[in-house]
Amino acid sequence: MKEHTRKKVNVFGVDVSVMRPDKAVNITLNYINRKELNKIYFHTAASSLFCQTREWAAQWIDSCDLVFSGDRALEEHTSSKDSVGNPEKSSHDLFADLYIKRLFYRMNKESREIFVIMSTEEHLTALKEYMHESYPEILVEGAVITEGSSAESEKVVNEINGLIPDVVFVCLDSEKQLTLLHEYEAMMNTHLIVGIETIQPMIQTEMEIIPGWVETFHLTAFYKWIKKEGKIQEQIVHSLFRRTVLKEEDSNTEEDKKIIENHDEGEE
Repeated sequence: MKEHTRKKVNVFGVDVSVMRPDKAVNITLNYINRKELNKIYFHTAASSLFCQTREWAAQWIDSCDLVFSGDRALEEHTSSKDSVGNPEKSSHDLFADLYIKRLFYRMNKESREIFVIMSTEEHLTALKEYMHESYPEILVEGAVITEGSSAESEKVVNEINGLIPDVVFVCLDSEKQLTLLHEYEAMMNTHLIVGIETIQPMIQTEMEIIPGWVETFHLTAFYKWIKKEGKIQEQIVHSLFRRTVLKEEDSNTEEDKKIIENHDEGEE
């Protein structure tokens, strides 16, 4: 059932909800206690661009119970359209980060079980270590999807169904994430699915793992440069998203001008 919230911002056909992190967490915990499957998706610049050429992806996101901003580009866009804003949020805080930390805090008190799907063993290991140190009462299981093949995806779904966790977090890049969720969400035996890319960089920021071979060969500086390249790629995606937003706004302005001109000509 689609969650009705007071504030929504339409981002290229996808309605993104705007609310306080605490309210979002309260709704999430209610979802976990329901019998039926619920879905929350954190929309990003990358997934927005992907949806513009994949109608099925936009339709799947629209089928989710809640859609939130998942990165800074989407958050800045929705904030600019939301006249009230979020008074408790500082300029450097991302909604997704605040949401995850508060959700884990509440889930830790309830000793919940989660299953996390990530793209590398290093990321999954980092998450498990972080959760063990920060939220020890949450039972964390997980799996890795690298290629996104049918055999790989079906294996992960079978693991989920063998455990029946409270929440499945899917932390993959937008294309793999949306493809997996579109094709397999109905097969996952869980109370809640959360598609969120940004849990990965959040965990990496707090617990950065540098492989042993990097230190052995004194390549730490090179490794960090490679990691920085990922940030550069993110900036490129955000730039493309902003250009698309500006193009749409210019198109809407031109359309408004034509309407006014036609109206004026009609009066003459």
